Amino acid sequence: MPQRGHGQFDSDQGHVFAIMVIFAHKTRRSRRLDMRLFAIMYSLAGPTLAGILIIAALTMNMFTANAMIASAVIGFIIALPVAWFIAKMIRENV
Repeated sequence: MPQRGHGQFDSDQGHVFAIMVIFAHKTRRSRRLDMRLFAIMYSLAGPTLAGILIIAALTMNMFTANAMIASAVIGFIIALPVAWFIAKMIRENV
């Protein structure tokens, strides 16, 4: 069997390389789509959860600015894993 020189590869390795390049491109593209979907879900979930917590604070007679700000911040923080989970479920079921 002839020796292959440095930097040369047979056709099987070429196909594997092409598949790896295509997979990397699709992975990069799907990550971009996942981040876009996550951003859309977060832009919906963040204000919704913040609003729910602000209304909850108001119903408990917490009318101070600190209570409103804390409620909004907590709502936006809670929305991060919620949006990630929703985006993941949508992506897996499409």
